[in-house]
Amino acid sequence: MWVGLDGDDIVMAHIPRNAKVRNLQRDPRIVLSIQADGKNPIGMQEYLVVHGTATVTEGGAADVLNRLVKVYASPDAEFPLPPGAPPGFVVHISPDRLGGFGPWVS
Repeated sequence: MWVGLDGDDIVMAHIPRNAKVRNLQRDPRIVLSIQADGKNPIGMQEYLVVHGTATVTEGGAADVLNRLVKVYASPDAEFPLPPGAPPGFVVHISPDRLGGFGPWVS
């Protein structure tokens, strides 16, 4: 799953109203775990855990996916939307608490 930043929020987009979207509409609590590239001096892998609250809005998924594909694939890439794709859903995650192992944890 691709994620990005939108101000202080983490953002992701989905074209279909899949189980993830339905579940977040029903219960907005969310936990993301993201593995980082770094390791500490003794070799332990760094990772980030974000506990937050999700807000799901209909529409705008294509714009978010086209912004994220430039980060995850290449600066010239365009997200391959199917013809007649629905507007999809955008999920904004407001972080409530950070955890994991890395410089972001004090």
